[in-house]
Amino acid sequence: MIIETELPRELPGRAAHGLRGNPLYRYWANMLQRCQNPKDPGYKYYGGRGIKVYEPWRASPVAFISWVEKNLGPRPDGKTPGGRARWSLDRIDNNQGYAPGNLRWADTVTQQQNRRSTKLTLATARELREMAASGHSHKELAEQYGITPSAVSSVVQYRVWRNAGGPRAV
Repeated sequence: MIIETELPRELPGRAAHGLRGNPLYRYWANMLQRCQNPKDPGYKYYGGRGIKVYEPWRASPVAFISWVEKNLGPRPDGKTPGGRARWSLDRIDNNQGYAPGNLRWADTVTQQQNRRSTKLTLATARELREMAASGHSHKELAEQYGITPSAVSSVVQYRVWRNAGGPRAV
């Protein structure tokens, strides 16, 4: 782990590897900042929670980028309505660090659902729909799952969790 309070402006080896323009290099540098720099605005959600970067990746952008390209392939195509990339790297388990086996390309919907604050999963969204269809009230389901009746309604009416399957799934 880096002891200094800030990462150096020019990271070691930057000029030698020629990756400065690679989008994965920017992701690598931002990942290090979030996990190692207490002055980074995101540090409290990453490094402050004990999220670490796999040592070979921390030490080398080449190792990180090579692993992503070999194991995950290129970023899938697609843009959001706002023009941003629809796909980006995502940690599968948000309580684990950046390491092989815990990264994937995920679209914006999957990433929004993969937050610590998200109370539902794809499976529970499916269960909610099935239980509502079998006659359970939204109030009853809300109490059972620890969410609001309006959240139950949003799931049941496919305003959210559209990828959870069912006849109206997108």
